[in-house]
Amino acid sequence: MLPRVLSEDALSLQEGQPRATLTFELELDPTGKVTGCRIFESQLQSAKRFSYSQADYAISHPKLRWHSTLKLMQEWTAKLNAQRKATGALGAMSVFGSKVYLDEEGRITNNPNARFHSHRIIEEMMIAANTAAAQWLADRDQPALYRNHTAKAIAPGQDDMLQALLVAGSAQEIRRRLMSWLNKAEYGPALIGHFALNLPAYGHFTSPIRRVADLINHRIIKALLRGEASPYSKEDLENLGRHINGTVLEEEQRTSTYFKDKAKQELQEKLESDESFDELPEKEFSRLIKHAEGELPPALAEEVRSRLSQGRLVVLDYYLLLIQGRDRELQERVLSHLESKTQDAASVLSMAVSQEQEWEKLEYTELSQEGSFLAWAEVYIDGDVRTTVGPGCDRRKLAAKHRACWLWLCSFVRGELAGVDARVVPEQPVVESAVEPVVEPRELKLKAILEKPLVDGQNHVGTLIEICQLMDWESPVFVYEERSEGFYCRCACAGVVGDAIAQKKKLAKQRAASSVLLHLAELRTNWSYLKH
Repeated sequence: MLPRVLSEDALSLQEGQPRATLTFELELDPTGKVTGCRIFESQLQSAKRFSYSQADYAISHPKLRWHSTLKLMQEWTAKLNAQRKATGALGAMSVFGSKVYLDEEGRITNNPNARFHSHRIIEEMMIAANTAAAQWLADRDQPALYRNHTAKAIAPGQDDMLQALLVAGSAQEIRRRLMSWLNKAEYGPALIGHFALNLPAYGHFTSPIRRVADLINHRIIKALLRGEASPYSKEDLENLGRHINGTVLEEEQRTSTYFKDKAKQELQEKLESDESFDELPEKEFSRLIKHAEGELPPALAEEVRSRLSQGRLVVLDYYLLLIQGRDRELQERVLSHLESKTQDAASVLSMAVSQEQEWEKLEYTELSQEGSFLAWAEVYIDGDVRTTVGPGCDRRKLAAKHRACWLWLCSFVRGELAGVDARVVPEQPVVESAVEPVVEPRELKLKAILEKPLVDGQNHVGTLIEICQLMDWESPVFVYEERSEGFYCRCACAGVVGDAIAQKKKLAKQRAASSVLLHLAELRTNWSYLKH
């Protein structure tokens, strides 16, 4: 931010005061697609200065003077947004039924102004101008401070990522997925592109008073418009980009540290108070366990035992108690509880790999023996592979993996993890049942249906109804909700749920049914489950 004497007065677009400006004149076709761009130096005199709430009020009241102008801008904003949505952009979009709003870099934003129509107008116009200016420079092979944004190697493709976000169960889950998929955006002269906005070139130009990167880019554009050389070499821009990126990161870390310290103080006060823990919401209770850092006060430990017996702990709690905790008695209780819920043990281990700094990845070694599956969970920790001596065994491959994760957690807590050379293959693997289940003819037919590959264009709803009739299940239930992203559909059948979203209601229904079929296919060896 420039000094206030400049940013709030001499350079600010004060109402009725002429100011030197840089104009980005864009040509749009009737659908909102940019077909041309002209950039030139100009003079601007602001006719009216609005707050967000004042502008929204004018938009909704046709008799007010500025209504028609603002309404026209709102209409073109919708077209610009639709164009970006059609290209697969994630940034500056609402997801999860418009309950969650992402900023231009795909982060959940808590900006209170995001709810205003006028804020959306400014944002879409800003993105359009920033995109046009970056492309204008890129077309001239001109180094500038481009805003580059990339996805991590583990991230899904753009379409799959958007679909996953649209059907995510909560804002917290959306935030977790995005943090694991996306890198931080950075400034630099190399043209890499912007993943969240799905653009080949993007930069910041619209706020030269507020951001130094915008000011630098203005200077470059003005020099080119005047037929002069850029005032910055590529090396200058590399150094400036590194400096700005580092400064922004330091400021984010300072802000994060401040709020973390404040939250810790509040949690510590709760731990030291005489207040009962039994009424605490799930999320706040997990935060208390985390803040205790493995040393749970007696009252909190007792509440953990109570919630464990009632089935009120969540996977995050298991992770904190088993991996970061030091209360052996509580750990053994959790392990005993997870023995019958080994799928949660797998979730705990996956969470640990994503959270623990030196834990690199989770893999499995699998064997097949006499109609049973054997699996060892292997975690790479600081370059070393740690596993269990014995395997998880089951007639189902997935269940064997889940049990392998539970055995790994047991060995971790008890200090019994070993290297891969210490593995022992049992002569007679112990499985859940030594008797082969009897498969009825109709279940064989179900198996044949579920093993067929799912292809777009098939009648997945019809297939699901056919299965329900075959197995004497209740008909699938479809629930719809119209959202800004399209039609959301949830399908429930035989205790399995599938979600999907699409521009057309029928397509959303087919995709939701397809999701259920995929889940049923994963469970097809567990006939006892499917009978219920």
